[in-house]
Amino acid sequence: MAVPPMSRTPSIRGARHRAPTVLLALLLAAGGTVRGATQELYRVRFTGVPSRWLRPRLIAVSDTVALRRFPPPTDGLLLRRAEADLPRIAGLLRSQGYLTARATAELRATTPREIRFRLHAGPRYRLGRVTFVTYPLRPPKPSKVGLDRHAPAESSRLLAAEQQLLDYVRSRGHPYPIVTNRLFRAMPDSARLEVTLAVDPGPSARFGPVRIEGTQTVDDEVVRHALLWRAGSHYDASTIAETRAQLIRSRLFASVDVTASNEVPPDGLLPLTVSVRERLHRTVEAGASYHTDVGAAAKLLWENRNLDSHAERLSAVANLGQEDSSAELAYRRPRLARQNQTLISAVDAARETSGAYNSDHVRGRMLLARTWSPDWQAEAGLALHYLSNEEQDEPMHQTLLSTPLSASWGRSDDWLDPGRGLRIALTVQPFAAVAGDASQFVKSEIGVQNYQPLDSRRRRVLATRLRAGGIIGEQRLNLPVNERFYAGGGNSIRGYAYQTVGPYLDDEPVGGRSVIEFSSELRLRLTTRTGAVAFVDAGSAYGTQLPNLSDSLFWGTGLGFRYYTPIGPLRADVAVPLNRREDIDRSFQVYISIGQAF
Repeated sequence: MAVPPMSRTPSIRGARHRAPTVLLALLLAAGGTVRGATQELYRVRFTGVPSRWLRPRLIAVSDTVALRRFPPPTDGLLLRRAEADLPRIAGLLRSQGYLTARATAELRATTPREIRFRLHAGPRYRLGRVTFVTYPLRPPKPSKVGLDRHAPAESSRLLAAEQQLLDYVRSRGHPYPIVTNRLFRAMPDSARLEVTLAVDPGPSARFGPVRIEGTQTVDDEVVRHALLWRAGSHYDASTIAETRAQLIRSRLFASVDVTASNEVPPDGLLPLTVSVRERLHRTVEAGASYHTDVGAAAKLLWENRNLDSHAERLSAVANLGQEDSSAELAYRRPRLARQNQTLISAVDAARETSGAYNSDHVRGRMLLARTWSPDWQAEAGLALHYLSNEEQDEPMHQTLLSTPLSASWGRSDDWLDPGRGLRIALTVQPFAAVAGDASQFVKSEIGVQNYQPLDSRRRRVLATRLRAGGIIGEQRLNLPVNERFYAGGGNSIRGYAYQTVGPYLDDEPVGGRSVIEFSSELRLRLTTRTGAVAFVDAGSAYGTQLPNLSDSLFWGTGLGFRYYTPIGPLRADVAVPLNRREDIDRSFQVYISIGQAF
């Protein structure tokens, strides 16, 4: 690999600015010939590079490359500059598992001059036997801390594993472990590295008294109720980390720090201090989107997350679109009767004028949400719906009572742009008409989203989504139009217009009693701010109670661009329908909004 020379930049000026005789003597003593007034530059070449992905790193650690614009005046000094790079180059190779690597440098008398680094990487060592000593604790399996057998013996992998081993000990009641011995033994015959790490767990501890600092308008009890440990339980660093994350997610605090005393007291009860810094509790947010099938839309939100110092939350949301408009007022009261229980009261109104139907509806609901763990949550309650719908010039007026039930499990590294995780949500909602046209039915739906990183830095992520639902109890045309299942659109099957995939009657979409959708996205991070996406979506809505998988699915595919911002990625997708229907589907659809598709 050659690094081309930069533009010419003289380093020794002409006769008008001759160097002193002493400097000239020193340069001659350094060896080589003094170059003329128009100093030649040089190029750099690396040979014997064992892997293409190492080339950018070699360039990054080389001063010979970085200082190409400032060449030394003699060949001898240029060669010395190159030789000074050799320890860094060899160190880089060894850090990647080439434990016997060495490098040489030579100056070639070409035009322009060339510095050639010859790399002798040798075999790439891989992990052999890995031994952990954590007495009296039982040590973890090496694979649990990232040291899989036969993995490359990279220094970053070993350092990360050491930190994870310490975290493992801290999560088992020992807050102050220390590494007492590190032994690495290279086996040249098999190109394996044997690793031994010994850790002294130190004294065990239990959670002791907690002091709260930094609260101003938020009551201290809000913080105390958020603590995920009980006084007297065994110390666990992972529980502290999850508590901190939960307090940050509440959006009440800009920062949260949990610190412990420097020593474990004789009684084993470790005092802790939770220091918080409050953030502004009132927020105004605005957003906009554009889809070629439904046009432009705008969203405005106002929220107060600390209504009376106990983290009560009041929010108002308005959505205005060319086809749909809605507004909602919601109130959340945490810790109702139980520490992990929240009361949710909300009323919303909406008007929909899609190609499938026209609908005006008002809904009031009251729910109890219970958090079983940081991952599990369930909701149950009552809702009252007033509907005024119109389908194919036929009006329908109903008042429905429903009992929405839902459960969700979710674990991911980022809510807006996950790189790893799994989310599952199940909803079951029985409906019964209490006024207007008689109707009784049960609507069920399940959604699964999975995010799998394809590399250690999570710059490539495979994201998949599954949605399935069904309605039992009524025939399709007896169901309220806005409670049927529809498919197609920017958050469904891209490439097809909103709600146009599924059963038709008199050339108009009428929705279905069941639905199934599948999406898969390959998300590539190009730079810290930009990314690209390739995706495929499939699915349909059906007139039967369960999806009829013998029918053909509708497929769509496309490409997208992402621009990452502090509030989430800006999304722009272009999709084409693979099962295009004449006079129904356009040749492509464009979707622009904030946030990933799922």
